[in-house]
Amino acid sequence: MKTHLTLVLIFFISLSCFAEDITGQWYGLLKANGVKLRVVFNIEKDDSGKEICTLDSPDQGAKGIHAVVTRYGSDSLKIEIPSIAAYYTGKINKEKDIEGKFFQSGMTYYFDLSQKKITLYSDQTPKPPFSYKTEEVSFTNTEDSVVLQGTLTYPRKYENMNRKTVPVVIMIGGSGRHNRDKDIFGHKPFLVIADYFAKNGIATLRYDDRGIGYSTGEGDNVTTYTKMKDALAGIEYLKKTHKFGKIGVLGHSEGGTIAFMIAAREKAKFIISLAGTAVRGDEVLLDQNKSLFLVDGVSEKSADEYCDILREIFNYKIEFGSIENPQEFVSDAIQKKEYDLPVSYTNNLKKVAEIENKWIDYFIAFDPSEDISKVNCPVFAVGGTKDLQVSSKININRIRELLPSNKYNFINEYNGLNHLFQPCETGKITEYSDIEQTFCPQVMMDICGWIETINK
Repeated sequence: MKTHLTLVLIFFISLSCFAEDITGQWYGLLKANGVKLRVVFNIEKDDSGKEICTLDSPDQGAKGIHAVVTRYGSDSLKIEIPSIAAYYTGKINKEKDIEGKFFQSGMTYYFDLSQKKITLYSDQTPKPPFSYKTEEVSFTNTEDSVVLQGTLTYPRKYENMNRKTVPVVIMIGGSGRHNRDKDIFGHKPFLVIADYFAKNGIATLRYDDRGIGYSTGEGDNVTTYTKMKDALAGIEYLKKTHKFGKIGVLGHSEGGTIAFMIAAREKAKFIISLAGTAVRGDEVLLDQNKSLFLVDGVSEKSADEYCDILREIFNYKIEFGSIENPQEFVSDAIQKKEYDLPVSYTNNLKKVAEIENKWIDYFIAFDPSEDISKVNCPVFAVGGTKDLQVSSKININRIRELLPSNKYNFINEYNGLNHLFQPCETGKITEYSDIEQTFCPQVMMDICGWIETINK
């Protein structure tokens, strides 16, 4: 699932300009709340010569956010980003870079820009030339004519293999919108996994989510169910190629939940659920919020009170839909409980209450239990003991309870791994970008060994 699904939405901004021509791409690394985020400002001129700007955030899948440039003299500027109520001010230095500050919600962050691209490769990120074949492909969800673009990766020495014995895995990312590599905090986990699989006899299909990369469609109204239908379209595409044997699904976080949905519909021969959820969505988010609070040193009393109000918000949305007066709803709930929450917590709860989002509405009400109980194909379902976003203790135990018996099932918790399956100290989201390793090799080794076993 994507960082702090409902607690805090991290946004960022900046810009660049010169007295002369400042068109082009400007890169910066914003350090906010302990998280490092790459930011790209794209500046060009319209037909009248006016400078126009958009903002991209590769690590969060955000692209083309509208920004307004105002120049002050020959070396100073201000960039306003109305959609997130933030702005950036900067000044050009002798090296023709921009030194500046980003302002949002009363917070100030020092933030510099240059035209040198920032790359946060980890030690595992594969680099060409590759020892296997890849192919650019596309497939269509015929229900709404959305075309998904992706990469089909063949195993090494595929040309010498019996096609009917070559397993292929379609890869499904978590909440939010991701490209085919699942770029997140400088890591490319799906690219890393695809590379490892290709070197171990397994083909993969990974694809850009709706509205990302070259995939069509709008991502704003996508739900977990929509993402499942897109994945099913990918499975149908793989069947029609007649290039592979068993077709399986690998999903991470929300994608791991979708893997169970697909298996319940008997559309996959095997599934791999990485940190997939097994309880209703509101319970996932409540546990996530409390865990993130506690690891940041918030008292258990404050965390419990915050989550108690958050639960009331979710319950109301599940039963009645949108909240007519979110501000009043939250204030009344806090007053009735006689809680003494900090102003920042209260304000954040009001923002959550205000949100009208189809993905959230679907997710908090969706319980995957019924789907999990219907799965008959082999399942590899795992989590990390330091996952603060999808608790392995809660969800892995639930999967064990619900999943029908199958001698090929592998259910496990990996000690010391976070939500991204990285070895970590605390499991905090702020650690993700600082950890050099993208994905634990032992987990990939176990998956490949398991697929080999069920493929015999």
